Amino acid sequence: METIALKMSRDRRFLRHVELLKFLMTTKTHVPTSKIAQEIGCSIPTVIKEVKYLNEQLKTTHAKIKTSATGLIYFSHDKSVCFNSLILQLHRQTLAFKIMDALLKNKNWRMEVAMRELKASRTLLSTTITHMNKVLKNYHIYINSATLRFIGREENIRLALFHYYSFFGDYSLIDEYGENEASGLAELFNHYGMKPLHVSHY
Repeated sequence: METIALKMSRDRRFLRHVELLKFLMTTKTHVPTSKIAQEIGCSIPTVIKEVKYLNEQLKTTHAKIKTSATGLIYFSHDKSVCFNSLILQLHRQTLAFKIMDALLKNKNWRMEVAMRELKASRTLLSTTITHMNKVLKNYHIYINSATLRFIGREENIRLALFHYYSFFGDYSLIDEYGENEASGLAELFNHYGMKPLHVSHY
């Protein structure tokens, strides 16, 4: 199932990285470059370039894409390494993640400030937010681009954030208003048909 985190990203290169890693991790064997290119829909030179890029981005993890003497590609990683943790490492570089991070931290940037802080043009920022709002429509909320903030009911905003960040493996609720609201959010989450949650709080 495609998650809200993946749906929000317009970065085609990031989505290609997701497909490349998913293919290598599920294949669990040596694979010809041509087969990878066919699987993710790109050229062989692009696969070689993306493998080099991914190894650079993932060098702080216990994972590496290796090439055998015969030119076959395979994925080497510790048992502790999971797919979602690698995707989070890559997703942090996308504009969608940076926008969500700013929203989570209540930055409330004006468009001009957001452009400077996120190092993005007005057009790129606007089109990315428009795309993200199409996804957030399912939660009955939207991102105000004039001043970077969520518009909508608080419980819907929290639910969207929870769905977004839970993809990366953090299922704990950090709620300054106490256990009752955390439990209420978990109940709302369960109402949307997801698996039952264990509520944890600080």
